[in-house]
Amino acid sequence: MSKLKKALAIAITSDDWDHDWLVERAKTVIIFPESDLKEQMIEQLIKMFSASGDIVIFPWLPSRDMIEIAHQLNRRVFAGDPSLERCRQAMSAAGYAYAQSRLKSEPLDYP
Repeated sequence: MSKLKKALAIAITSDDWDHDWLVERAKTVIIFPESDLKEQMIEQLIKMFSASGDIVIFPWLPSRDMIEIAHQLNRRVFAGDPSLERCRQAMSAAGYAYAQSRLKSEPLDYP
């Protein structure tokens, strides 16, 4: 499994989770509790740890605005959530109505 040279992973979770796969794949991994989530913090972390055109990975979507924030900063996004409804809400907030119809419920192997 190779590391993505310019990938930032931001994992916001309310539970313990097995994050070895993410640590092995992304160059920079930031993990913090969902209770600490603030929209401004997501934007600041993306700006601090990635550059325009870089990949940002969100393995969970506790905020529907996360994808929109990353796209406004010109980042490529890979995102997922155990809840398809949270995925749909995030896609809708980011303005991706077409992509909602193409949501998959199986895991994706990041590039």
